[in-house]
Amino acid sequence: MKIINARVVKPGCIIENGTIITENGRIVYAGEEKNAPPSQAPVYDAKGLIAGPGFVDIHCHGGGEWWSYENPAGVGLYHLKGGTTSLLCSFWRNAVKDGIQKAIDRVKDAIENNNPGNIRGIHMEGPYLNPRYGTEGGKEYPVDPCQYLDWMDRGKDIIKYWTFDPEQEGTEEFARECQQRGIALGICYSDASVSTIEYYRSYGLNIGTHIMCATGRPFNPIKGTREPGSDEYVLVSDDMYAEVIADSPGAHIRPWNIKLIYKLKGAEKIIIITDCCTGGDTQGSDVNIIDGKLYGSRLTMNVACRNMKKFTSAGIEDIFKMASENPAKAVGIFDKYGSLEEGKAADIIFIDEDFNVRDVILGGKLIKM
Repeated sequence: MKIINARVVKPGCIIENGTIITENGRIVYAGEEKNAPPSQAPVYDAKGLIAGPGFVDIHCHGGGEWWSYENPAGVGLYHLKGGTTSLLCSFWRNAVKDGIQKAIDRVKDAIENNNPGNIRGIHMEGPYLNPRYGTEGGKEYPVDPCQYLDWMDRGKDIIKYWTFDPEQEGTEEFARECQQRGIALGICYSDASVSTIEYYRSYGLNIGTHIMCATGRPFNPIKGTREPGSDEYVLVSDDMYAEVIADSPGAHIRPWNIKLIYKLKGAEKIIIITDCCTGGDTQGSDVNIIDGKLYGSRLTMNVACRNMKKFTSAGIEDIFKMASENPAKAVGIFDKYGSLEEGKAADIIFIDEDFNVRDVILGGKLIKM
């Protein structure tokens, strides 16, 4: 396929009147029209739309009617319409109740059958978390090596990212195993001190999972003052990524706090996520409410990007960095996904300035929306 008349978003720049050429599901050229090599491929006229790398959502529990652990293919298809061409299926505590083993097998089947083609792996959000935090708090899941080793073996090479609380007993051995297997680590649902977090950096802890939402801090011995916790550590550490849920009403993170995160971390170290769930009431917004409690969002990535642009005034290039490039880097898939560069997967989305998705190309094929 030869894409013409596009505003092509590449790392570090936007190329006006750009051209992209794909062959066999890969990008062979992305740049200025005048430098494009000859091609007899079918032409797609972008008509001035922005052509960017497909969004990479590394934190997504569901979409439409389904949870990721129940129907990963259905969730993938739902989010494909919002421009997500790479997705990690997130498993929360509810997945533990219904059987992680079966959930892992469903994701493996979706990947092996290329159904719908955008499932890249699994994000484990727990269950080794402080039970004081989260909508389904109150129950502690001991760190059991037999349990997590079984899950890791069953999900070999597809568990990409694991959120945990480093204060839970047994997490050092767990973190060491994740590091050996190349699984990125994130922190949330934790009262860990900055010294504890610093210690676990050596095991590959590099993501602040949905910062400023369900995050804690150590006990404060001095009344009226604030102890630093995971949020403060992530904000101060230049090389740690910060996940941001940018829902429209600012339910997960208030818009002013999103401005603060953007000011401190910049586009280089923010990851836009949906934290999309299901089974609740949206109350006319893009949040998800179950039994009167905030339970994730109903976001798609294009809407999260639109909100992020509104709250921070970030430019198109920066938004794509936060929504495509950074998440792919954080979980180790940037060699194939997350940017429009020669040799990478031809996963391309076409949007307008307001992040309305007009078309999606997945693996070099135009998807019927």
